[in-house]
Amino acid sequence: MQAFRHWTSAQKAEYLMAKCLALLPVNWTSDIGAYLGNKEAQKAIKAKRLWIDRLRKNLEHLCDIQDAEERERRVVAFISRIGRIYAEFMVQQKIIKKNQIEISGRETLDSIDKPVIVVSCHLSNWELIGHVAALLQRPCCDLYLPPDNPVREYLALEARHKWPIPLELVPTSPSCMRQISKALSNGSNSVLFIDEMRDGYVSAPSLGRNIPYAGNRWFAARLAIKHELDILPAYILPNGKGHYRAIVEPLIQPSTFEGSKEEKAKKIADKLDETINSWVSENLEHWYWLPYYEPQRGFPAVKK
Repeated sequence: MQAFRHWTSAQKAEYLMAKCLALLPVNWTSDIGAYLGNKEAQKAIKAKRLWIDRLRKNLEHLCDIQDAEERERRVVAFISRIGRIYAEFMVQQKIIKKNQIEISGRETLDSIDKPVIVVSCHLSNWELIGHVAALLQRPCCDLYLPPDNPVREYLALEARHKWPIPLELVPTSPSCMRQISKALSNGSNSVLFIDEMRDGYVSAPSLGRNIPYAGNRWFAARLAIKHELDILPAYILPNGKGHYRAIVEPLIQPSTFEGSKEEKAKKIADKLDETINSWVSENLEHWYWLPYYEPQRGFPAVKK
């Protein structure tokens, strides 16, 4: 592995620990991740990190947690959950093989007989959306935004390559829409997380903001119109320690919308925002972007 040679000693240690976690039972790996998350929470609180302050504010204003002591407990619990999820990246296939992920909406999956655009968001153990994609038994094209941490990027991509279907991983770039469009034309499905964060701006859901027609939500809507493909909304929620539930919702079908292509794309984008708003607002403390979401932050200027 060439990348390993260029990592710092701390990054190499993180990678080796992750590979050790992969050898353990699911619950052990999950609990170790939660423990490490708890330690990271204590360290970040002591260092007065800005994202900790944002998390406190969002717990207060979005989750209506007014008591300071309770809010601090929720801060630690949130980061412990993130630690658990990161650790579970290493044992996702074990979770699936042990039938620790339940599918709600299986009848929708069984009714699909052509390529679809799977849309999801970063709720709970979001990487398990790969299991939903795999159940469709069709090649898949997955758009991803490389994280700043090269170790976590490597581990996430390694986990996705274990999906039991042919998979094309496409990093975000000016040419990514062309690549995904080509894959859809060739009969592949696509997976898009429509709550991505770029330049500090969480693009969806609106949660009361006036958000532009931009980002992966707009991307998904335009692809659906261009290729006349249905959109499959699905997300993940916890269902006990090391257990999860994938909620598959009814298809969003472009044929049911009226107007020009532009008008139909906007209506689909609005429907996607409505959909993800309900998911996130009902499960805010399981939303990965809660410490990063800034309701007053404006949409980033287009870079020339």
